[in-house]
Amino acid sequence: MNGVKILPVIVLYNSILEEQNTYKSLLKSECWDKYIVYDNSDTNIKNKIEDPRAIYIRDINNSGLPKAYNIAASCAKAMGYEWLLILDQDSYFPTDSYMAYRIAIENNKGISLFAPRLIYKFNKPFSPSKLCCGFPIVKRLDEGIYSLHKYVPVNSGMCFSIKEFDKCGGYDENLQLDFTDIRFIDKFKEYNDSFYLLDCNVIQSFSNEVKDYCKLLSRYKQYLRDASNYPNKGTIRKISLFVLVLKHTLSLTLKTKKNAFISYYINHYLFKKK
Repeated sequence: MNGVKILPVIVLYNSILEEQNTYKSLLKSECWDKYIVYDNSDTNIKNKIEDPRAIYIRDINNSGLPKAYNIAASCAKAMGYEWLLILDQDSYFPTDSYMAYRIAIENNKGISLFAPRLIYKFNKPFSPSKLCCGFPIVKRLDEGIYSLHKYVPVNSGMCFSIKEFDKCGGYDENLQLDFTDIRFIDKFKEYNDSFYLLDCNVIQSFSNEVKDYCKLLSRYKQYLRDASNYPNKGTIRKISLFVLVLKHTLSLTLKTKKNAFISYYINHYLFKKK
């Protein structure tokens, strides 16, 4: 397996690397010879990274996940890596994750994208999700090969061939945070039909979930911007995005008992001026 060269990239936002679950459970391991830290934090957050394996990239403009992933892929390619593993900051990886990726890649030469199961509280499955008439339905899946036309893995833990990443044009930088994985898979599956689901359960903790109303509203506005910027591709995709956005809007409205989300949804998404 000497030929399997994987470069991880972790994207930070207003966080210290050494305090993050993904670092402590995965990147801290000496198995990785290098990894990229793409730091989108505000200027008042200072990451002093002493690990010589870390390649530190600072982006005080918070340019978004697609920018971070595209830059990381370019760096990986320049350094001779063939695979990029993309990570969020708040996931717990099993201790054998490094070997799980390497063995799966080595044993499935025709597959260009690998992903773990993501689960969250109460052992509830989170990713991948099955697309039913364009709508995501989450169910627990066994290890194996699945169609990208039926299932969509989320960004965190996704490991893909940089060659195939380049072929599809990488991540869409018109989006910032939301729907970036769906958009990427839409592009990737034009050249690759399938992905491999690892027998690896990654726990998504959501420990930094925002509860403050003002911060929730600000984050929601970004969510709507990404939804509005999603390319107009097909009736099913448009309907599925419409339903996803509506469900999220109603969820936030019930959670906060504020009408601002519905108002913003109507004025800035549903009847947005062109």
